Amino acid sequence: MPPDYELADELLVDSQEQHRALGNLTRHRILGLLLDRAMTASQLAEALGVLKGSVSFHVRTLERAGLIREVRTRKVRGVVERYYGRTARRFELDAPDAPADASASAMMMRTIAAELERVGGPGTPTDTTVTSRARLDPERAAEFGDRLAALVEEFRAASGTGPAYTLAVAYFRSEP
Repeated sequence: MPPDYELADELLVDSQEQHRALGNLTRHRILGLLLDRAMTASQLAEALGVLKGSVSFHVRTLERAGLIREVRTRKVRGVVERYYGRTARRFELDAPDAPADASASAMMMRTIAAELERVGGPGTPTDTTVTSRARLDPERAAEFGDRLAALVEEFRAASGTGPAYTLAVAYFRSEP
């Protein structure tokens, strides 16, 4: 389902502030909710089952990092409701060339692991969690990287009306 506001297709996440903002489970969940439609802090708090003040803090953090923005306002009984939406459909983490970037990617994977644990983990035939290592020559490693990138693109292009799914991929050279 497309969101009810305009947003970019992709945003390169390349600042420490953006990486920190993404590395929090509540903010990760807020971004997930905002993918379908714009919401107020009150609506987000209700959907997440947390206090509005906590959500407001996380919304400000995401807004300062440029990951969400105010997309519209509405006046209700003399109070201005602010609706927030994502700045992009997907966020691309910059390549982990530097140690700081690698730790940000690791923080993102911990956030995803926490989300997996929160939703109950494996429980349907489509849930898959695998860790594997293999020794590859550079050409074969590049081939796997290209195939993974193609699979990620296929996943991103998929759309439907069923439940939401998350695909988390980490492909990197391991130390021996």
